[in-house]
Amino acid sequence: LHNPLPDLTGTNTTSAADLGNLLVKIDGGGLISLRSRDRMLYIMRNIVRNTLLPQGLESGAIIAHKTGDIKSVLGDVGIIDMPNGKRYIASVLVKRPDNSPLAKEFIQKASSTTYQYFKNPQTTSFSLKKE
Repeated sequence: LHNPLPDLTGTNTTSAADLGNLLVKIDGGGLISLRSRDRMLYIMRNIVRNTLLPQGLESGAIIAHKTGDIKSVLGDVGIIDMPNGKRYIASVLVKRPDNSPLAKEFIQKASSTTYQYFKNPQTTSFSLKKE
């Protein structure tokens, strides 16, 4: 962080990879105590805004996630536990024209495509092209 929040000048930056790596470290107990990790994941499983990554998941999947929304960027990062026992981390940030709804649709499609890939890796092709 280069400036305190809110950073209206845009000097604080991150990437989808940064956020995904942060979740890996948090989940592994490398940054905070296990008790704090469990509390954080509990809070992240009860996020009210479920319009992004959760929309691409099937029934029975559990997600602990955090969204982010400013005019020019929309994002969601989460740990997804699938009913088949698989677990993965998804991290998507979309730079967009101010408040474009296409970013939301992209994140939902990316989530669904990723979920289907981990559900059936041999039969699922990985493509986010418009249908």
